[in-house]
Amino acid sequence: MPPDYVRVEREFQNVDQTVIRVTEDRAELILEKALKQSRARLAWTAPASVLLAITLALQAAAFHDWLSISAATWEAFFMLANVFALAVTVFYVARAIQAPNQKRLLAETIKQLEGRADPR
Repeated sequence: MPPDYVRVEREFQNVDQTVIRVTEDRAELILEKALKQSRARLAWTAPASVLLAITLALQAAAFHDWLSISAATWEAFFMLANVFALAVTVFYVARAIQAPNQKRLLAETIKQLEGRADPR
């Protein structure tokens, strides 16, 4: 029967390590903040979908009087909703552009866990 170990032919001593000690609650807070920042990069997709839907509805719809509201009022309502959806989409796109990319976010999170960065 073969032995339960592997024969080592060479061994290199180039394995310096950094040990990170952090309390569980501090790690949770830092990781929760990092997850929130990570989600900010995708927050623009929902308002952009609403904007697309309203824009397509405005292009394809023929508004009619309904519930004693005139067709012009319905069209104005959809135009206002479209402008609002555009403003919200622009806001979230700007936030996504300013949000850190995944590599930088991970590096900052590790620094905070090590205690080398300010955990604002």
